[in-house]
Amino acid sequence: MLFKLFEPRIIERTIFQTDIQYFQDVFGMERTANISAVPSDLLLFVIHGILNRSLNLEEYLLAVIEQKIAFFQTVYVNDSISVDFDISYPKNATCLLTFRAFNQKNNCVADGTWKLKLAKIEVLENVENGNLS
Repeated sequence: MLFKLFEPRIIERTIFQTDIQYFQDVFGMERTANISAVPSDLLLFVIHGILNRSLNLEEYLLAVIEQKIAFFQTVYVNDSISVDFDISYPKNATCLLTFRAFNQKNNCVADGTWKLKLAKIEVLENVENGNLS
């Protein structure tokens, strides 16, 4: 199994009221009508989903060694979230993924790093000096 680093692309996701309700259902929380601010737990799942779709992590991820995330600004229902990311040059199938999440006004709402253990890695030729070019 090979993990190839592709040029980053931005995937955007709008958060709807139904997303909040599904989140509450999955975690056995009592539904609260008309929540306007998105809980940071849900925002973390949205960011993870965007990164997973961008990088196909489900196929190559063996373990998450470390996660750090900081939230800077409240995200609201109907905000659109996009994630910009960079992957350090993998060493021994371990890499560092750095990301920033933005709202539709291009304000950074969160950022973080994930240290990941991946399956066998093949790096494309466009990787230079440890980062995607």
